[in-house]
Amino acid sequence: QAVSRESPFSLHSVEQITFEDKETDQREVEGMIKYHGLQAANYQKLNR
Repeated sequence: QAVSRESPFSLHSVEQITFEDKETDQREVEGMIKYHGLQAANYQKLNR
C-alpha cells in the first residue's frame, strides 16, 4: 500500500511521466502501451 510519493529514494517524477509535452509523439505512447500489454499477456500465460 502506497503511503506517500515523497521520499528521497523515490523514483516517481511528475516531470518524467507526463505525456502533456509537445515532444511526445502519441504513436510512440500507443506502441509502448501495446508492448507492455503484450508482456502482461505473456506473463499471465506463463503463470497460470
